[in-house]
Amino acid sequence: LAAPSVATVQVWHTQSGERLHTLLFDDEVVSIGKSSAAFSPDGQELLVSTEKVRSWHVDSGQCLRTIDFSGLLSSDGARLFNLRTLQLWDTSSGVLLWTLRPPQPT
Repeated sequence: LAAPSVATVQVWHTQSGERLHTLLFDDEVVSIGKSSAAFSPDGQELLVSTEKVRSWHVDSGQCLRTIDFSGLLSSDGARLFNLRTLQLWDTSSGVLLWTLRPPQPT
C-alpha cells in the first residue's frame, strides 16, 4: 500500500501493517488529486507521478529512474500517458508507444 503525504509517499506492508519506506520528494509536493501512483505488474516497482514521474524499487526504497514530465499512470503501472504531448509510454522499457497528433487543417 502506498499513501501520499505532503512531500513523501509512505509504503506499508498490508498484512503486517509495518511501514516499509518513506519515499522523499524534496523538490515537489505530493498531493492527493494531483498525483497518481501504481505498482508495476510484477510488484517490484512503485511508480509515482507528481510534477515528474519517479520509479522506486519496493524492497530497497531506492529511486530507480525519473522521467521529466507528469502524466497519468495505468492502474497496473505498465503505461504512462503524458498529458502535455498526448503520448503513451511503456514504463518498464521507457519506450514511446504512440503519439496522438491533432488533425491538420486542409
